[in-house]
Amino acid sequence: MAQSAPLTDEQARTFVTDALKALAQQRDDLEDGVADIDREILAVELAAVSVDTVRTALSNINEVYEALQPHERKELVRLLLQRAEVGERRITLEIRGGLRELPGPAALGDKSGSRSERPSWLPDVDSNHEPTG
Repeated sequence: MAQSAPLTDEQARTFVTDALKALAQQRDDLEDGVADIDREILAVELAAVSVDTVRTALSNINEVYEALQPHERKELVRLLLQRAEVGERRITLEIRGGLRELPGPAALGDKSGSRSERPSWLPDVDSNHEPTG
């Protein structure tokens, strides 16, 4: 196994200088990337709508809706709704924007929920229709 000759001072300086230049270029590239990300975050923050803005707009939706022309109403509904499901006793609306699903009326204690469901406090009935337990 042959040993390589030691580097001269000039070769060592060149090697170190090249390595430092490469590291400086990497640092500059990383700083540029961070600056780009900061600009994108700022743009998103400026374009974001606050909860208060949405709450205020929704509190005035009736007046706004009444002032719209029929074709504008249709367009507004198209823009807001992802999907609408109409059942015999309920309407389910899926709003655009990735909002989480809200609990239905039964989960909120609304008395208008299904009246055909068996209350959980009643005892179970066996095959002879006699209370169990």
